[in-house]
This record gives sequence, C-alpha cells and structure tokens, in this order.
Amino acid sequence: MEPDLRIQQALHLTFRKMTELGSARQVQLWFHREKISLPVSVQNEGEQQFIGKLPVYGRILAILTNPLYAGAYAFGRRETRTRIVDGRARKTEGHSKPLSEWTVLIRDHHPEYISWEQDEGNQAMIAANTLMKSRMGLKAGRGASPEVWVVPRKWHSQLFDSISSIAFQYSSKSSI
Repeated sequence: MEPDLRIQQALHLTFRKMTELGSARQVQLWFHREKISLPVSVQNEGEQQFIGKLPVYGRILAILTNPLYAGAYAFGRRETRTRIVDGRARKTEGHSKPLSEWTVLIRDHHPEYISWEQDEGNQAMIAANTLMKSRMGLKAGRGASPEVWVVPRKWHSQLFDSISSIAFQYSSKSSI
C-alpha cells in the first residue's frame, strides 16, 4: 500500500476511534490491544522515512489536539512563561494558550481529516476527561486542603501491609 494512503488511513482510524471510545487514553489502549501501529517519521541517513510503531499516549493526544487535521493553519498555540524564583528568572515553555489568544488561526486553510466542529467536540471531550474535572473536585497535592489527604484507617493499614510485603520481597531478592 502507498505510504501516504497508510498515513491517511491511520489518521482517519484515530479520529474514528476517538468518536467511538470518547477518550485519548482509550484510543491508545485500543491500538495496543489490536496491535495496530501508527506511522512515525524518522530520519535514516538524511532521508525521511515512515515506520510503524504502537502509539504512546502523547502521540495520540498530539494527533487529536492538532488543528492541522481539521484543515486549519495555526501559529502561536503555546507560550513561554517567566517567573522569578529565588531572585532569578525561570522560563517554562510549551504552555497551551486558549484558542482566542492564538497568534494566527486560518480555518479551511487546506483539506481536513475531520470537520472543525468535530475537532471542537474532541477538544471539549478531552478537556472534560482531564482529571475528570467535570465530576471531581480538587485532589491532594493539586490545591486541595489537607483534610482531603486523610486516608481511612482500614485503607491505611491495608496499604501499609501491602507496601511492607512488597518491600520485604524486594529486600529479600536484592540480598541474594
């Protein structure tokens, strides 16, 4: 089969599975369960080639969140943030900006794999799935008060017993 056609079919399958399964993680798990690889671009002796690899979660998410596949040209989707830490400037890169703050967005720039409306639906679904924000509150370590950190006593003892058992097995094996 022609390489370009394989790439196109893999992208269409990715978007179809997102519509069917409803989460990037489930799409990634489905590809692994079915042992279906996605094309990945690699350089081989200065020449670009495509090889098939089972997708990692980040690759699936990158495909599903890239407006390129909805026929759009976008520039300025991410930003660099600077903050002062211990009197020194610290920069962090790659922070996503809201659509309204992108530098350039040209919809219908080129042929699309999915409609702009389907892409917006995917983005909304991904946002709702992120830490299940729509159904859960804050978690310990993510801005919640210390009261959330309390583990019920029966769970604590079960957790401690299983950790102790694992640690004992590990220390026994490492001394052999």
